Amino acid sequence: MKWLAVLYDDQCGICSRLRAWLEKQITFVPLRLVPLHTPDLPQMFPGVHCFNPDEKLVVIADDGSVWRGDSAWITLLWALESGRELSLKLASPALRPLARRVVTAVSQNRLKLSRWLRLSSDSLPADELCRDNACAVPPRKAFPKQAVPPPLPIDWTKQI
Repeated sequence: MKWLAVLYDDQCGICSRLRAWLEKQITFVPLRLVPLHTPDLPQMFPGVHCFNPDEKLVVIADDGSVWRGDSAWITLLWALESGRELSLKLASPALRPLARRVVTAVSQNRLKLSRWLRLSSDSLPADELCRDNACAVPPRKAFPKQAVPPPLPIDWTKQI
């Protein structure tokens, strides 16, 4: 394996943060970080849209191997010096179902999480991220004031 292409959603704040983090990592296999919304994506990887890369992470190797979802995350971790050991653990039968559930939950909610965390994406300006007050945090409800209870009738002069 000479390289891995990581197709990331450049309109997602979490995905864009992941891209920036991956660029700083030491890898065993070189990574090519490819924005999902690049116009020449179909020419670079013909047929890639049948893997629904807009729904889950897709990783493609130079030999044509394709991983999607939790398999893509495990493959991506495997390529990182800091993630190889974790990838082997997550690929085990004991942890694979957990990895699948976590990856699915994050993938399905990545845009909402990005707005909630106010993470700007590579392709959308920060001011578009929270238009129409979409990122507003609801105000906290005030707790009703409670009267301070009277002191306990303890006679401190009598010791046990």
